[in-house]
Amino acid sequence: MENEILDPRKFFSVDENDIRSYRLKDGVIINLGLGIPKNCVELYKGGFSYLKLKKGAEILFEKLSEEEVLKLINAKSKNDVSILSKLITSTEGKAIVATRRKQLLKS
Repeated sequence: MENEILDPRKFFSVDENDIRSYRLKDGVIINLGLGIPKNCVELYKGGFSYLKLKKGAEILFEKLSEEEVLKLINAKSKNDVSILSKLITSTEGKAIVATRRKQLLKS
């Protein structure tokens, strides 16, 4: 299992209401009706908000700095914050995560 190639698409889902095509700023068209795109991690990190994380997805972001993960946390949904927050170890980072969770509860 160590040599198994990790397919990041198994760590993402799409809400049924979001299964359609989207044109990105650079003109690229993403058709979620065809499934999760192969470049899902890059899309997610770039702010494509129609991809949602599944349990265990934090493994895809382990190589990011804590600062990069915190930027993602500030832009993502409640479920995604719960998954990404597993990568935060500093006291300051945990305080930022707690603040974000409170914001999401209010909205």
